[in-house]
Order: sequence, then C-alpha cells, then structure tokens
Amino acid sequence: MTYGNGLFVATSLDGAHRVMTSPDGVNWTAQTAAEQNTWWAVTYGNGLFVAVSGDGANRVMTSSDGVTWTARTAAAASGWNAVTYGNGLFVAVAYDGSTRVMTSGWPSLPPGAPASLVATPGNGSASISFTAGSNAGPAITKYQYKVGAGAWTDAVGTSSPITITGLTNYVTSSIRIRAVNSHGASPASAAVSVRPKVTGPSIGVAYSSGKNGAFVGFSFARPAGSILVGFTVRAYAKGTNTVVSSCQVLPNSRNCYVGSLVSGTEYDIRVQGYLRVSGSSTVRETFESATARVRINS
Repeated sequence: MTYGNGLFVATSLDGAHRVMTSPDGVNWTAQTAAEQNTWWAVTYGNGLFVAVSGDGANRVMTSSDGVTWTARTAAAASGWNAVTYGNGLFVAVAYDGSTRVMTSGWPSLPPGAPASLVATPGNGSASISFTAGSNAGPAITKYQYKVGAGAWTDAVGTSSPITITGLTNYVTSSIRIRAVNSHGASPASAAVSVRPKVTGPSIGVAYSSGKNGAFVGFSFARPAGSILVGFTVRAYAKGTNTVVSSCQVLPNSRNCYVGSLVSGTEYDIRVQGYLRVSGSSTVRETFESATARVRINS
C-alpha cells in the first residue's frame, strides 16, 4: 500500500478487483487493475502510481490518479515483489529470475546550462531569448537570472524568452541565466550584455520650401528621465543617406532653416534629437524622425 496525490492505494494478489483506493484510509473503493496479476507492491512518485507483479504478461502497471491503470512491460519476466521511489527513480526488486532489480525514471541530474543568449533592451528591462540546455531529468520548473554579481532571482516563465525588469537605463548590465528542476539548478549560462534605454517618441516634421533652402519645423516630446541636448536637421540627396546640408538647434527650439539647397531639386529631410540622463554629460540616446520629402522652389 502507498499514499500519494491525496489518495491511499492498495493492491492485491487475487480477487476480481485487485486495486482499492481511499481518500482517508477509512472509506475504500474497489478499482480495476490493468491485468489480473498478483500485484505484490505499489508506490507513488513524481505524480505516478506504479505497481509490480510476480506473474502475467505485463508485470508493471501505472496510474496518474489511482483509478485508471495502464499495463506496462517489465524489464524482465521476474517475480517482482517490491517497488519504491526516490531521488527521481523508481526501483523494483524480484524474489526470483535472472534479473532481480529494475529501474525506471529520471536520473538524479539537474538540467544543462542554457546557451545562445540574445538580449533585447527595453525601458529599464531586457528580454532574454535562449536555447534550453540538455535535460535528462525531470521537467524544468523555472528559470533564474543574475545581474552582475547579484543574487539569483526567479524569472517569469519556463521557456524562452524571459523578461528581466528593474534595470537602469543607459547602464550596461551583464546577465546570466540558469534552469532549475526538482534535482537542482543548472550551471550558469555564459553572460550576455544589455544596455536598457528609454523608449522614445517619433519626431514629427513639417516644412516649407524656399528658393535655396527649406524651413523645417518639428514636434518632439521628451521621454521621462532624460535631458534634451538639441536637434540636427539634415537634408539628404533624394533616396540616399548622403547629407547635402544641415542645421543644428538648441533644446528649446523646434525649427531651423536648411540652406545651400538647389532650386527645383527634391531632398529627404530628417530630424535627429539627442538625449542624455541626469548627472551625465554624455549623449546616451538619439531619436530620428521619419523622412519628409521636399522640392525646393525654383
């Protein structure tokens, strides 16, 4: 007899019903065995009831609920009379036969380390995609991550990708992850670096064409947590990335005149904004508008 999953289960050597179950050990219900064998022993482990027999064509039967049983083929036609579960493994012994020990289940091994990490930065966060490591043991129950020399933290989800929050924008972080199953944690993955950043808005552009240049006005909402440094407005040769002319403006301005353009010619206009974070003089991020096409008046 054994207990598991909230149920007592007993097996029998003979009779019409060779399994019975009880939720409390007092009230019992007869169940039908997979085959009419002499079921000597039963155990429970890793969500499964397993019974062994000393005779019959199939000398093992299994059940996830103790009620519905499935016949299984034993490792040998021996007189199996005892079975137990421990450390991820079912072990049965026999009183006769050339093979008197058989095992089934997962070895006592944690999973292998995740590999091929790719980090995609977000606003104070990162999405880490990866390839799962080998796993000869029980199913992976969770992934954990470590930022720099910090502690291991449980991630949300049991597959790729995982999302890591609480990172500092514009600061490069080194991240490792590992997999965990019921036998322990995998080795840490190789580190991947990521530099989170503010998610900025697009820059809207409007213009009017002069004879030898273009007046360009634009709108821009500064992302929270950033300091605006200024803007550059560039005129490109149509359909290329070749800069023909440009102008720069201070953070509080939203227009400028791009001169030295040729009348009757079309140009692509784009505006680029520059940002930094508080306490730093280094430009940390740039945002560029979509392209606006303008034809200079003749």
